[in-house]
Amino acid sequence: ATLKNTESPVRVKPHNIYYHMFSGEKLPGLTAVLENYEYARTQELAPIAASDYAAIVDGFYSVQIVPIGDNRWRIENRDGLQTIRFDGHANRFVDFSQSRGVIGQREHQGSLYVALDSSDASPIVALAGTPSRGPYLIHSRWLVSSMTSDGDGFVFSTRGFGSGESAWRVAPSTTFRISVTSKSGTVQSSARSAEDGLLILSLAPSTNEPFQVSVTPAREP
Repeated sequence: ATLKNTESPVRVKPHNIYYHMFSGEKLPGLTAVLENYEYARTQELAPIAASDYAAIVDGFYSVQIVPIGDNRWRIENRDGLQTIRFDGHANRFVDFSQSRGVIGQREHQGSLYVALDSSDASPIVALAGTPSRGPYLIHSRWLVSSMTSDGDGFVFSTRGFGSGESAWRVAPSTTFRISVTSKSGTVQSSARSAEDGLLILSLAPSTNEPFQVSVTPAREP
């Protein structure tokens, strides 16, 4: 109930499942814990370590948003804060050609959320009145960083807990070759984007192990 009541109209609280070990002493207590975990897995959440969350909080208080032109800002001193929210910006989108260190965007509950790349210490966010074609990130359950793009293809680093599902805006109706590299080796697969350019990537469950992912348009026969 708390999670639902603090989600709308703007998410104001992190989602945290806290319990004592004696919750497992009796079946009803254990069942309640498991049900809470199952509910959390159905939500669009990014499970992170407590240290990552602490860095986000520090960044919230230290971040500086410096205007550098019309609809352009430089983001400084943000520590672990990797998302900037623009309120009241209807029909405004990230201008990726004029931005730097920006890996994604998403409109949610009337606000524009902009995902920053942790590999860039001072990213630049530029907004425009028309949407970009992509590729760019829409949302992800794992942390995404060090993204580079070349035409319709792109490469990024990622890590997280549980299953690694992410959604991207790419060229529509296109088959992509997916290469996922970890300490265990490289796994190849393919995926096809929808007619609206939505591409869903699914990575095997992990416990915060780093992965390198390459997404390349496949040559049509």
